[in-house]
Amino acid sequence: MGRISGTLAVLAGIFMLLPGLFVMMEDASAAPMPGWIVRDLIVFSLTGVALLVWGGFIIRRRELEMHELPIRIRAPR
Repeated sequence: MGRISGTLAVLAGIFMLLPGLFVMMEDASAAPMPGWIVRDLIVFSLTGVALLVWGGFIIRRRELEMHELPIRIRAPR
C-alpha cells in the first residue's frame, strides 16, 4: 500500500462519496429504491469515507515529516 499517495486516496474517497450524495439530492417523491441499492450505496460511501480519512492521515504524516528535515538557512550578507 506504500504506492498509493495520500492525495490519490482523498480523491478516490471523494469520487466514491458522489453516488450517495446524488441519491440524497434526488426527489423524495420518486419510487422507493430497492434495498440492495441502498446497501451498496452505504457500503460504497463508507469505503469512500475510510479512504478520505486514510489519505488525510498519509498527507498529515508526510507534512510532519517534511517539517522535521534539517534545513540550513543562510544569513544574508
